[in-house]
Amino acid sequence: MGIFHYDGPIMTTISRITDLAILNILSVICSIPIITAGAAYSAKYYVSMKISRGEEPAIFKPFFRAFRENLKQGIGVSLISACVIAGFAMNWNLIYHSAKGSVPFAVMILLAILTAYAAMWIYTLPAVLARYQMRFFDLIKNSLMFTAAHILRLSISVIAFILPIYLFWKNYKWAWLVWLGIRCAMLYVDSAFFNGSFLKAEAEAEEMRKEMAKTLPARG
Repeated sequence: MGIFHYDGPIMTTISRITDLAILNILSVICSIPIITAGAAYSAKYYVSMKISRGEEPAIFKPFFRAFRENLKQGIGVSLISACVIAGFAMNWNLIYHSAKGSVPFAVMILLAILTAYAAMWIYTLPAVLARYQMRFFDLIKNSLMFTAAHILRLSISVIAFILPIYLFWKNYKWAWLVWLGIRCAMLYVDSAFFNGSFLKAEAEAEEMRKEMAKTLPARG
């Protein structure tokens, strides 16, 4: 079998990169109304996590099915994310336009930490929505807990998300290609990370449930 056979390593890699590129482009297009960004990104992770698990699904049909199913909660994710971003942007704008030295350094450090944590939390929300069906309040709570447990790892993802935006600011000519390349690589890496982390959390929760069942007396 040649290396360029349709199911050989090279063609498989090209096919996977193409699928990831399509997913990234679809998520951007479906996020254009802004309010649908949460549903679009959750649909992207829904399909990419399946690819990462080796299920190799089709791209378009499962993406739009997940988009429709998560649209209601996805709108909630978009709205709360927009509110959080606007709140932090207003605070940083006030600091930027304030008199020099009027804002204590400790306050700026605290705001920077909270901003970074909020960015990682917003980044996590669509993946949690893609994996689980739960009430919106539980989605918020569980994604906050997940972010706290994986701060260092998620910081890398957030930096990789912001980097193409910075490059676009510096050199818009090739920014789109850099963005697509980085997003394809990070989507694959992040999907594997989310899959592994979710499976580990589910196993720990199941183990805890079994231990509680052993120690707590049953009624009746």
